[in-house]
Amino acid sequence: MEVVNMRYTQQDLKRLFEGNTRSLVDDLSSNAVLCSFRFLDVTGKFLISAARFSADPSPDVPEMEETIPVSHTVGGDAVLTGKIQEVRDLAKDDRFSNQKILDAGFTSMMAVPSVFNGEAKGVAQIYSKIKGYTFSKKEKQMAITIANNMAAVIVMKEYAEEVERLQRKAIEAERYRLISEHAGIVTHAVRNKTSGIGGHAIRAQKLLGNVDTSTFDSIMKEQFKKIEVCVERIIKGYEEMEKELEDILNVGQRPPKLEAVNISSLLSVAINEFPKKKGGKNVRCTRMFQTDPNLLVMIDEKQIGNVMNELLQNATDATQNNGEIIVRTRIYDRKGYYSFCVEVENGGEIPPENLKQVFDPFFTTKIRGSGLGLPGLKMIVEKHGGTAVVKSGKGKTIVRVYLPMPRQC
Repeated sequence: MEVVNMRYTQQDLKRLFEGNTRSLVDDLSSNAVLCSFRFLDVTGKFLISAARFSADPSPDVPEMEETIPVSHTVGGDAVLTGKIQEVRDLAKDDRFSNQKILDAGFTSMMAVPSVFNGEAKGVAQIYSKIKGYTFSKKEKQMAITIANNMAAVIVMKEYAEEVERLQRKAIEAERYRLISEHAGIVTHAVRNKTSGIGGHAIRAQKLLGNVDTSTFDSIMKEQFKKIEVCVERIIKGYEEMEKELEDILNVGQRPPKLEAVNISSLLSVAINEFPKKKGGKNVRCTRMFQTDPNLLVMIDEKQIGNVMNELLQNATDATQNNGEIIVRTRIYDRKGYYSFCVEVENGGEIPPENLKQVFDPFFTTKIRGSGLGLPGLKMIVEKHGGTAVVKSGKGKTIVRVYLPMPRQC
């Protein structure tokens, strides 16, 4: 199961947590208190360790488990019920499983939900080495204050990040708007010229293929071959130009016309029709579909078909000759909101300095690239209410496209 992590780390929250808990620890120092804080991950199913603080100077203070489930844990029950959970004998509570805590001599605990405006954000957990210890009303109130302070900090960070995200989105939308305004005009004007050139070149290639060269002498055959090569280059240039024009049009794409489409069939057609040999490379494509083959998703079939072609094209460009592209599908669950996920993996790795720019319009590392392929893909997916993500490292790159679904399938 995939754990979706938030952006809060131990380094991020530790200092504030220590400052908040010091007064509580000082008050209970005779009990050798250990305090920890966990935040709720975005799926609502896991609690992630963010910080810990102890009054015990021993270097053997036990580490927290990095991730624990919400279900059937002391901290999880505090989050789910919104109430303090007290355990007076940890060894006898089947919800507690951290043996390192027990080995360090801690025998009792309380878990306090971290709440902001009625919404759980995490949990503060306070441990004691006194068996059967009952935390006082004052101690509980201090722990509640600490937990809620941490919740407020998380919310403030979320708000700040959301404002930053919206600002980036507004700037990005304006850039796309300016491109879109001129995309149709530019592509129409260029295609008026290139379609004639491409059409005549393709017709010339067919005519050349019907020529009987058996009566040609060696010089004529050589000249005829040169003409064939020139025509092939014209056609190749025409096809590359058409691809770049399609990228420009995708950025200025019309709103999607949604209809129920068999998504597995659409992906299979795109894979089957994609050339196995392209740009001088032999590339094999492996399918690892983990979804119902009859699954219907509300999409614009043509636009998502373009998205799939772009994914396969980029993967092919980044893959070595005789390399492999892997296409996977699955259903992604985020707090009851379901998405169909298609991911395409290739054996090329994107440098970190380029990774953060892959969706920027006109950014490209290709000699003849337009820099509008992935931005166009992203715009199509977002107009469907979905998201596109690129991950790269350890010698591979994965592009994931998430498309919303109305319910679990």
